[in-house]
Amino acid sequence: MKQNLFLLGGFFFFLACSNEPKKVQSDAPADLIEIAYQFDTVLLEKEWGNCSESDEGCITISFSYPQIINPDSIGILINQRIVRMLKVHVQDSVGSAEEYSDYLIEEFKKTQSENSTAAGWQIENEIAVEYMANRIVSIRQFGLENNGAAHPDFSLHLRSFSALNGQRILLDDVFKDNYRDSLMKLAVFYLGTAMNASMEIEFVEGSTKGASSGFELSENFNLDENGINFLHIDPLNQSDGSGFVEFTIPYSELIDANLINENGVLSFLLGSVNP
Repeated sequence: MKQNLFLLGGFFFFLACSNEPKKVQSDAPADLIEIAYQFDTVLLEKEWGNCSESDEGCITISFSYPQIINPDSIGILINQRIVRMLKVHVQDSVGSAEEYSDYLIEEFKKTQSENSTAAGWQIENEIAVEYMANRIVSIRQFGLENNGAAHPDFSLHLRSFSALNGQRILLDDVFKDNYRDSLMKLAVFYLGTAMNASMEIEFVEGSTKGASSGFELSENFNLDENGINFLHIDPLNQSDGSGFVEFTIPYSELIDANLINENGVLSFLLGSVNP
């Protein structure tokens, strides 16, 4: 039953866990504003049941996620939002990662009380900081949940947070009004390029064949030193983790298309850093 999340590192790159505090560095240009936050990686592992002998009757939980050390009020908000990404099924009723893991164990116990031969559960969730500069903190979450079904559920989420207010950065915070059509054209092109390179999916005249059909702009994105990173998920292949296609639209393309809001979070690209 068990799938090893960390063996998937060849497909998705995550920062290694460490007991030492980490200061995230980036290759961003020197004129960008650097953030002074330091992160520590929290590792939470729990199990319940007779896990040493059998997967049945056993639940294993593994969470790895970053937290800002000695956070200010904005850092506290960012820490809370990161922890919230661990909690796939509940948001408001469970607070900390510890409480969420206890909640999952209790849910598993209920399942076992109803069916003592039910398959065990394996839940893994890893979050890492990918980029931190110019008042932007970007992270990546990858999760695996095997709740006794035939195939585990995989999840991949991209997020960026503002170090000015601790809020999640949305597309409307990045782009000018009426941006969606122009941004969609760029997204379709770069998605097609990514799929040609990695999945040999044919890209013809502004559209893609196969797994890319049905792509829509969404808030599942983050920002880094190169551009805006989007994610396309093919539901037909999501169960084995192969249905994730990530692609980047370079900042140069967004500038050429006149899409960046001069008062938004990327205004520094236009030479006018927000106060």
